[in-house]
Amino acid sequence: MTDARLALIALSLEVGVLRDLAPWEPIGASLEALAGAMRDRDSLSPAQVAGLRRWAGRWREVHPDLRRFYAAQVAGPEPGVAETALWWILEGDAGRPTLSGRQRGALRAAWNAWTPEAPPGTLLPRARRSARRYRS
Repeated sequence: MTDARLALIALSLEVGVLRDLAPWEPIGASLEALAGAMRDRDSLSPAQVAGLRRWAGRWREVHPDLRRFYAAQVAGPEPGVAETALWWILEGDAGRPTLSGRQRGALRAAWNAWTPEAPPGTLLPRARRSARRYRS
């Protein structure tokens, strides 16, 4: 087995945490590109590899209840504001504005429709600049 192949297998294991978000096109397309590279059909650029690793690291830090909520939202027929929130979570602020008050209200309504439980901390965890941990 080549070093490149081993690196792809290691990357697949590292970003496997994203598989629950695969119904969402940005994640699904990235995971498909990785699968294609593993089958020698495609290749991944260093930017794609870095992006997958960044997303996986940030997603891993989100509370498990929030991960289940967002996975359910993007798998549903109308992901709506959950998509915007996911970009905020996975990309950090990256120059993007935070959600508006109406969007936050829609996100809270989606949570309340999903479960009667209170959310663990905030529904929109924000990465620290160091990208080490999310605040809840």
